Amino acid sequence: MPRSFSLCLLALAGWAAFPLLAQPVGEGVVLRGTLSSQALLGRDADTSWFTGGPGRLPVDHDDTNWFGEARLELEWRPRRAFGVAIWGLARSEAYDVGEDFGIGEAKMFGTFALGNAWQLNYTAGHYFPPTSMENTDPTWRSPYTRRFSVVNSWIGEEVRHTGVALALDREWGDQNSWLVEGSLLRGNDTQGTLLAWRGASISHRVSLYQEWLPLPALGSIRPGGVFALQDQRGTQPFGKELDDRWGWSARSAFEWRGRLYFQAQLNDNRGDRRLAGTQYVWETRYTHLGFSWDPDPSRNWTWLAEWINGESGMGDRTGAHVQIDFTLAYTLLSYRSPNRRWRFSARYDRVDIVDLDRKRLPVNPDAGDEDGNATTVSVVFHWRPNLQLDIEYNTASFERARLDNGPLQSDGAALGLGVLYRF
Repeated sequence: MPRSFSLCLLALAGWAAFPLLAQPVGEGVVLRGTLSSQALLGRDADTSWFTGGPGRLPVDHDDTNWFGEARLELEWRPRRAFGVAIWGLARSEAYDVGEDFGIGEAKMFGTFALGNAWQLNYTAGHYFPPTSMENTDPTWRSPYTRRFSVVNSWIGEEVRHTGVALALDREWGDQNSWLVEGSLLRGNDTQGTLLAWRGASISHRVSLYQEWLPLPALGSIRPGGVFALQDQRGTQPFGKELDDRWGWSARSAFEWRGRLYFQAQLNDNRGDRRLAGTQYVWETRYTHLGFSWDPDPSRNWTWLAEWINGESGMGDRTGAHVQIDFTLAYTLLSYRSPNRRWRFSARYDRVDIVDLDRKRLPVNPDAGDEDGNATTVSVVFHWRPNLQLDIEYNTASFERARLDNGPLQSDGAALGLGVLYRF
């Protein structure tokens, strides 16, 4: 879509929001959203994966890119036992990647009281897994940084729950709770494609329903390659069901006094590893751990950490196939001033991807081993309660194996200046 048309969409979204704010909303109806803009300056950065390069940041070497976005969410909850929510976005990006507008989430949800402090929660539809310690603001935004950790960059790109989840939740005392949850999921059959064929990234981007994302120019997926039947548009992280198999997820979470939070989640998409039309089905399973702690009662300090460890693969294991083990992790420390106008955050990320298929069968094409780390420093200033100014500095250093010429070293840094308006 032309950039000028996307800019028009953003402008129209902004003008439309203000009359809506002046109108009374009905009982149980919430309308909210954000308008944001950011200039991103690349420094010693490799060509971004957005344009076919090895760089993991959304900006090229010594380039300046502008990103604009509008998100709008409508939630209707007439009663505790039933609610619906949908949000979408329109965006303008420096690179012609994916879709410029679409749906982020669409779901039903509700809670039933069971007595003795127990309650039953349900969620059904297309939604983010409730695992992020970092992306806790409405429409899956982060209050800490603009660009997400390697954990949540991957979730934003390739992970969504499409299905139904049921959770038992017990609450007691002063903001104490314990939850167990089970989910049945569909439509996430290509999960793992980007990690195996491109690697991890540091990104602000959220993939939309049925959106296509580019893949690097690997020999195996080019015409004549062993995986040449892969769609030349790239990969579609979530869309129609490809192998007609249900995946599952199980999660448990514990909260103490509203300040200490632990959770663990197991995920298995149960992919059949076969070619379905023009996309391969990937078999992906992983464990996701999360931790959040506000050490002082005033909650000025926050410490977050998340860790994902799993495996992903496609193809017949006795022939040409892809198989990786992956570990993604980060830790983040944030300080918010007592007047709530300033927030300072620092984050460290680690990536480790091990290519197993070449160890098992040397004829397999492409090398997928990757080792990397990234750092982020961010300062957010709330000029007004609903108006935010921010500056952020990211560095990334990734080493990815190649079949010839030794490993590919991808280093880079980016400086971002942004403004965000909430309504």
